[in-house]
Amino acid sequence: MRDPVAVTSTPSSDDLISSAPPVSPFGSLVGWLVALCLFANAWQLIGLNTVLPSYMYSLGYHPTQAGAAILAVGLIGVVSTPLGGVISDRLILSGMEAVKARAYVMAIPGFLVAGAATILFPFLARSNYATLLLMAILAGWGVPLTNASIGALPTDMLQSPGRAGKLFGLIILVGISGGVIAPYVITAISASAGWIVAFAILGVGALIGMTIGLMIPCFEQAMPAKPLERK
Repeated sequence: MRDPVAVTSTPSSDDLISSAPPVSPFGSLVGWLVALCLFANAWQLIGLNTVLPSYMYSLGYHPTQAGAAILAVGLIGVVSTPLGGVISDRLILSGMEAVKARAYVMAIPGFLVAGAATILFPFLARSNYATLLLMAILAGWGVPLTNASIGALPTDMLQSPGRAGKLFGLIILVGISGGVIAPYVITAISASAGWIVAFAILGVGALIGMTIGLMIPCFEQAMPAKPLERK
């Protein structure tokens, strides 16, 4: 970003980092909450990209049309990924608490849009190809928008880049596992229970991420008592 919002503590973040007690990644509530959000992130988006081509083939669409829909899912992320950071930064600069801004942007325009669009996808996409493309864009829009919040929340909650960095491995390990598991699970479910159930499970995963996002600001015990000063 051109002018990123400062997220380090004052007067000396280096002193805070060096004097902060050791943080166990597996014992940190902050780490698990954010890791579960990244799990929901990878679950919905990787699962959607896995199941979308086969679903379109089942409707009789040409592989070129399926490829265009998958391209639309990816390209919309080019817009929504930075937009999530821009929106939350603007909210912070206008006076909203950093954790609330990150969490609410992640939950509402991010996970809510992705979850609702994914659940509704098999009902609306059958009408015509234009509607299918629109639903693909909406389903692909929401999850990339959560990336900025997922990246910033550990530092915003712990107020220490050093301590937050220790949680990064846990967040990535738990989060990316959603993208590893989703293709196998969703493929099996679509084959046994049908497309509607498969898309619903992907969408519910995103809605669980939304629920966690709305809950994150309530865990004040996971945050320092003194708020951050911002430039």
